[in-house]
Amino acid sequence: MKYRHRWFAAVVAIVALSASTSEAALVNAGFETGNYSGWIVGGTANSGVAADGTSISGTYYADNVVNVHSGNFAAWGAVSIFGSPQQYLTLTQTVSVASGPPTM
Repeated sequence: MKYRHRWFAAVVAIVALSASTSEAALVNAGFETGNYSGWIVGGTANSGVAADGTSISGTYYADNVVNVHSGNFAAWGAVSIFGSPQQYLTLTQTVSVASGPPTM
């Protein structure tokens, strides 16, 4: 439980980086602008974009920090499945993809 927020920040960073082959289609894919520009942010969780080691306030454990996978910034969210209402975060972008059969 202690590392839930670190894990979430890492997952967001990994998801953004896994799309690097289509990075031209994504805006601010790795959050390197230091903010959510290009992303539609939804949900009820406290969230943000911050540099490695930045303390995440408002969490159950005081020592939660942003853990950047690569680059200088990562998105983070203080999500929780406990309590009411549950806290969640969604990050979305609309992208265009080529039609037709896949190519290698």
